[in-house]
Amino acid sequence: MIKLMINGEKVNLAADLSLEFYARNPFFTSEGQHTLDIDISLADPQNARVYRSMHRIDVGSRPKNRSAVLYYEKGVIISGTEVILEIDTKTVKIQIVAGNSEFNFIAGSDKRLHELDLGSIPTIDEATALASMQGSYPQWDYVCTPVCAKVTFRIRPENVMHSGFETYNNSTICNEIELATDKAALKYKAGTRLCPQPYLAAIVRKVLQALGYTPKDDYLAANKELSRLVVVHAHDTLYYNRMVENWTVEEFLSQVENLCAVYFVVDNFSKTVSIMNAAKYYKTAEVEHIAYGDVIGDVDKKYDQDPPDNIVYHNVSYKFPSTNLYKFSSIDHELIGKLQTVLCPSGTPPYDWWKASLYYVYKAMIGDDGFYESKTTPQAVKDVFNKNTIYKLLPSLMEESVYEYPFVLAGCTDNFALLKMVNQFGPRIEDNSDDKMELNLVPTEQVWCNRSSNSNAGKGVLIYPLPLAENTDSDEASSTEDTAQGVLDKIYDGEKSETISDTMFLAFYLGIQPEVYGHPAVTPLCVNSRLLQYSTSHLYTDSRFWEHQRLYYINVEGNFDLSINGSKGMYNTYWVNQLDVDFSEVYIIRFRSLQLRDARHIFNICNRKFYCQQLKYGVVNGHLSDVIEGTFYPVR
Repeated sequence: MIKLMINGEKVNLAADLSLEFYARNPFFTSEGQHTLDIDISLADPQNARVYRSMHRIDVGSRPKNRSAVLYYEKGVIISGTEVILEIDTKTVKIQIVAGNSEFNFIAGSDKRLHELDLGSIPTIDEATALASMQGSYPQWDYVCTPVCAKVTFRIRPENVMHSGFETYNNSTICNEIELATDKAALKYKAGTRLCPQPYLAAIVRKVLQALGYTPKDDYLAANKELSRLVVVHAHDTLYYNRMVENWTVEEFLSQVENLCAVYFVVDNFSKTVSIMNAAKYYKTAEVEHIAYGDVIGDVDKKYDQDPPDNIVYHNVSYKFPSTNLYKFSSIDHELIGKLQTVLCPSGTPPYDWWKASLYYVYKAMIGDDGFYESKTTPQAVKDVFNKNTIYKLLPSLMEESVYEYPFVLAGCTDNFALLKMVNQFGPRIEDNSDDKMELNLVPTEQVWCNRSSNSNAGKGVLIYPLPLAENTDSDEASSTEDTAQGVLDKIYDGEKSETISDTMFLAFYLGIQPEVYGHPAVTPLCVNSRLLQYSTSHLYTDSRFWEHQRLYYINVEGNFDLSINGSKGMYNTYWVNQLDVDFSEVYIIRFRSLQLRDARHIFNICNRKFYCQQLKYGVVNGHLSDVIEGTFYPVR
């Protein structure tokens, strides 16, 4: 007989109880285990006591989040949380949710990150902040590395922040560092505001803990690159829940799953959550064997079904804000198709910096090498300015993945020309698929900090890649609190609702680097360690027309690249290794089993292997039925 316990108290079920319950695979869906409606009679005194006479008119509250265990003589069927759906004078109707379904219920569709207690940093001083830059996650939950709180850009193609220009002088850098000869000499500039940047993995861990779960087998923490992803912000706060946008918990965790190709797998008995790598989900999966004689009736096949959203990486794009830097980072696919791509000639330059200055792109425009010493822009370059042309270096010139994206001629006058990399974070497009995914966790905008420094290491200019927390006309750091409205403001103007950004910005913290662009001891946050374009100050000197940009890369081991299509980017590093499932066929198979089966396993049915999306069980006349209906995808 089927029995039920609510918060450790027995609930009497009808002898002829019939119901259905589901066990779903978190690889294919965000749901876990749940029952359909269970009717409980309040005519039974024991049941009325457990449900606290909720049916009476003078009782206005209802119990929430009570434990529920549905079991039978062989063991537990489902153990999770009770959800009370409705009640009348005779009956209460409940469901039981467990595993990922229980997790979703507790997180709630509308529970927001600012509502959760994610803890705080007790205090922050320069010594602690400097120590954070020497470490990484999970030893540290944050890092105090330089970020730009506010910057005003001129409308110009280059993305350099230079102290010689009035608009850049007003820019605010949090955690700003001085010129230093080595790690030991690194220090912050006097008066800089310390602003801890939380690791994404730390925020995920704190969210799970705030919901009552313990993280387990944390792939984000163990992965060399993903563990160094930082949420870039400029909020003046030490509270973790105020360092992030006020998304719903569901939105945030779904975006983490999509970007990092991970799954949150909930164990409803131990209240733990495993953060599993998608590519390894089935590496050690057990096999459930179903013999010919146990299959019941005909096998139903359905074709051309929509695949689950969380494992589709056919058409993927970042949802970037509409700023000038992002417009170069991701160009509309249809526009790219209309542009002429010119492949630039290969060659072995006498100096490596020729390649860094994109010498061979200009050679493709001009047709020969006669422009090397020219300080005035040749007519051949002027002729192609603002034409529908992009330039791509041949593979023979590509090394360390620096030159794999096209360039556009973004500036051209009599004495200078400037190329700009385009589509570095462009979308992945598969024309034969209608499946789409949009990522709201996006690479931060990035510029080069070019600031004078006066430290014990001497006077000089400190240059390093710098992420933008915000890009507006104001120099004030953003606040974590909404502007206070008095009653008269609310009467005159109406009560203002909270503004929530639909994007959060990410970058990799690469640690203290020994040298970047000839400058020792800097601490870069980078969206791509090997694709850093810097427009040089040569633009304002008597130099050759073609020397006004450089491409550099920080020589670190690993795929620190948030681009979608790069050779070391997200698709090739994480997404391409996704399980190759044939979603064109869905099998509905009914079979007999005297034991509960695990939907996360591979099923061998009649000597053919399947991935299981879900299992549907039934209770008939108070007893667990031995007939299970499964939904399966064939293993290729």
